[in-house]
Amino acid sequence: MAASKNKTSSSSDYVTAIKEHTKALRQHTKAMNNVTKAIVASSTPSDAALDNHTNALNSFVASSSALFTGKTISKGTILSRLAQKWGKPVSSIKTTDPIGKYVQGGPGVMSAYADELNNSPEFSPDGLNLLTNDTAFVTTVNELITAIANWYTRNHWLVTA
Repeated sequence: MAASKNKTSSSSDYVTAIKEHTKALRQHTKAMNNVTKAIVASSTPSDAALDNHTNALNSFVASSSALFTGKTISKGTILSRLAQKWGKPVSSIKTTDPIGKYVQGGPGVMSAYADELNNSPEFSPDGLNLLTNDTAFVTTVNELITAIANWYTRNHWLVTA
C-alpha cells in the first residue's frame, strides 16, 4: 500500500502544498480587501464578507500548518483506501453512492464506524482518530471522504483534490 507515500513529502507534494498555500493566501487577501473597503466606507462589513474572510483565513492557516508538517493526502487517496477496505475497485464507487451500499447495518452503525476506520490498516498508519460524531450522520461516500479529510486538515495535513 502507498501509505508511506503520504507520510512524508515528495517534491511534487511540496509543490502542491505551496500551490494550495498560495491559493489560500490569495483568498485571504481578497477577503481582507473586502472587509477593509467596508471599514473605510464607514459601514459594517456584511456577514457574508466576514464569513468569506473567516473561511479564507481558515484555509490559509490549514495550508500553512500543512506546509510546516509536510504531510499531504488527496481525497483520491482517501477514496482508494476506502475502496481497498471495502474490497471494491475504485472505479465502481461513486461519491454520490449511499454509504449503506458499502457499510452494512443501518443508520446507527456509522457512529461505530469511526473506530473501525481508526483501527484499519488503511488509515491507522496515519494515526486517524475520528470521533463517533465525525461519522454519525454520514449518508454518502462523499460525506465520509469529507469527514476523513476534515480530520486530516485538523491534524495539519494538506488535503488536495
